[in-house]
Amino acid sequence: PSVILMECFVAWKVIMKQLIAYLEGVMVLMDIHNSTAEELTKLGAIVQVPFRAGNQFLGERAAGDIYYNIRDKTCVIANQHANLGRTIDSSIVQRLQNLRTEIKAHIKVCLRWYHILVCQ
Repeated sequence: PSVILMECFVAWKVIMKQLIAYLEGVMVLMDIHNSTAEELTKLGAIVQVPFRAGNQFLGERAAGDIYYNIRDKTCVIANQHANLGRTIDSSIVQRLQNLRTEIKAHIKVCLRWYHILVCQ
């Protein structure tokens, strides 16, 4: 029985290392999306419309429309990245951290049983 418990402990330890590595990767991904959202928001602020030079760029299919579209679509993409960053944090990271806590508890149980069996 002690060999089985030790194998269980080793298996949980491997699972834990993999989970931590995965969690770190997910957090990097979350940071990338948050940074992308911030940079896109800054880029969207560069485009200033309507133009101050006059009304010659206004109207349908004019240069002003292009700049409105660039600004608006940049804002939409920035919001999508920000939402994805929040989703990764709230759903994936939080659940993985809870799972990590549960796995640590299982490892402690395995260790207790192992010490009980070995010490007898």
